[in-house]
Amino acid sequence: MRNYFVLIFCIIQIFICEKKAYSQKDTAVNEGNHFLKTIKKELIGKISESISIANVPADTVIKNDVSFQRYEGLIIRNIFIQEVNFGSSIYNTTQVNKNFLTRIADKLHSKTKENIIRKNLYFKEGDAVFPYLISDNERFLRELPTFRM
Repeated sequence: MRNYFVLIFCIIQIFICEKKAYSQKDTAVNEGNHFLKTIKKELIGKISESISIANVPADTVIKNDVSFQRYEGLIIRNIFIQEVNFGSSIYNTTQVNKNFLTRIADKLHSKTKENIIRKNLYFKEGDAVFPYLISDNERFLRELPTFRM
């Protein structure tokens, strides 16, 4: 009796495996979905690029430490932390881009407290200026989860 169950089980397994080997997929349905998925992916990619990436030519990109080179060796007297609104440039704070979306984002995003920024600085008042240290600190601050979006 036990041998019959084993034999029936083996025959069923053979038919199931054989059916999978010779069956074909319906590609007509998947091609339509693939087309829509590709369009959605491209559209979302273009929108996210236009929002997040500043189109800066490669020849205008400068190293971070270059802007601090002229202050090398000087003593840091005071450290002022300036608040910059959402959508404003950190290089030119006089230029203000105020459209509907930036005003909403400015109201919704939370401000980082000054003591959190001060705790994450690699230097303090009275230290000498080292351009590489300041540029590394800038990179470190930008990578912190509190400053990332």
